[in-house]
Amino acid sequence: MLWLIARPSRLVGLLVLAALAGGVFWLWQQARSSTPAGEAGALRDFRERGGDAGVRARGQPKPGLYAYRSEGEESGSIGPASLTRRLPDRALFIVTLTSEGYIEELRLSEEHIETVHYATPAGASKATRRRTRFSVLGIGRDDRRDLVPHPLVMPATFRVGQTWSNTYMAGSLEITSEHRVVSEGTVRVGGRREPVFVVRVDGVTSGLFGGTRVDTLWWSPRLSMPMRWRIDMDVSGVASIRTAVELTLVDTTPAV
Repeated sequence: MLWLIARPSRLVGLLVLAALAGGVFWLWQQARSSTPAGEAGALRDFRERGGDAGVRARGQPKPGLYAYRSEGEESGSIGPASLTRRLPDRALFIVTLTSEGYIEELRLSEEHIETVHYATPAGASKATRRRTRFSVLGIGRDDRRDLVPHPLVMPATFRVGQTWSNTYMAGSLEITSEHRVVSEGTVRVGGRREPVFVVRVDGVTSGLFGGTRVDTLWWSPRLSMPMRWRIDMDVSGVASIRTAVELTLVDTTPAV
């Protein structure tokens, strides 16, 4: 260590390098974790959007703030740089009613939020707009797109073996989706069994942010929302994003 004392300029340089290395390490560690979605903020947002005002119609879930147990991770890369981060063990789901239907917002974390607007003609659910917010260390993309024509996400009635498909535009992106009712059964939520239909949705997006997404939903027709939900998404382009997560509803009664 005597050579460091004899050369203070070198000592300063090494301390700067050490600080920079420590800062890079800290940033890397921060990027490898997700911030849990805040319940207080989510509930405030729900109330500011109108809360549970309005009359719930057929095909619309009860408005409020729901929680899902979450297990999964996501990874992203830009050029040669890549990282993988665990998702928080709790995701939030906000439902608000609108004049045409309802809005659902899934907060997997504070860095990954998906919002979809729905119209509910005759009890069916058709998506009209979509917003996806994804970031790493505060840098990311806030993507908002109208969906034309409005794709049918869930029908008014279900039967095992039922299928339907959609081809639509989300801005400049062309999306095709294939839907199939795979089976029916029950899922235990909040101490009771809820009847569900298992619906698988295979989506393919073409364009600048092309990729694939598979959603498997244990869908409750009575509540018009998933009791369980598995998402497997792989998006490529300038930056690539992969999300694999399974969600399980904690309680069918929302906070309002």
